[in-house]
Amino acid sequence: MHACETGSQARAGAQNCMKFYNHRRPHKALGGRTPAVVNSLSSRNPNPIGRSRSELTRRRNLSRE
Repeated sequence: MHACETGSQARAGAQNCMKFYNHRRPHKALGGRTPAVVNSLSSRNPNPIGRSRSELTRRRNLSRE
């Protein structure tokens, strides 16, 4: 990250980071997919990463132990 001289430069930089994070960077927690892909699938499938709620809850509880 670098210093920006204007608010417009800062805004553009933040937008570029968000675009990369949401559209190009694969996420392990999303099965190697990007948030944008998962979001587009979620309207068709309420659980787009293919795990049941009980499995997700069980994994979360195990990680807390």
